[in-house]
Amino acid sequence: MFRTSSFSGPQGNCVEVEVGQGAVFVRDTKEAGSAQRGLLAFRLEAWQLFLDGGDGDVQVEETASQVLMRNRCELRDGDERQVLRFTLPEWEAFIAGCAAGEFTPRSGRTPLTP
Repeated sequence: MFRTSSFSGPQGNCVEVEVGQGAVFVRDTKEAGSAQRGLLAFRLEAWQLFLDGGDGDVQVEETASQVLMRNRCELRDGDERQVLRFTLPEWEAFIAGCAAGEFTPRSGRTPLTP
């Protein structure tokens, strides 16, 4: 089941995360119902490395107005559906949720600090 951070506001535009048995899936609520809705899948180990502040498959690029998220292992040239775009407030709420352990696949791990 996809979840959003408890730090997300009432506007409904959020980073959604589902922690599954073998992977973590990420999507954007702004794109709900869109034929172009993006979905990124990350191996559990890669996701945990991201939460721990490491540099792995989760590629994040912050600009002045948005944050871009990609899966470095699944990038294909010119395939923009492989990129999720989040506003800065969406990203800040997501990172706060990560720091609170809301998207941690395994218990006992220290999540990323915003």
